Amino acid sequence: MMAVLEEKLWECETCRSIVRRDQIEGTCGICGKRTCVYCHRICERCRRIFCMNCVTTKEVWRQGVMSRIVLCEVCGKVW
Repeated sequence: MMAVLEEKLWECETCRSIVRRDQIEGTCGICGKRTCVYCHRICERCRRIFCMNCVTTKEVWRQGVMSRIVLCEVCGKVW
C-alpha cells in the first residue's frame, strides 16, 4: 500500500512541493524545469508556461486602472 502512495506523489522541480502526478502542469519555456499547479505561471503576451522564477510582474495602466501582468523574460524586454 505504501509503495502505491509513493508512486503517485512527485516533488516539483521548481518549488519542491509534494504534488500528485496529475498536478504537474508543464515545462518552463526558459529553464526547462517541470512546474506544478502551485508554481507555474502563464505569460500574458505569448501564453506559454513558465516557472515562477523565470517571469516578471509589470504594473501597467489599462483604461485608467493600475493592473499587474505576468510576462516571461523575453516578453518583458519587449513590453
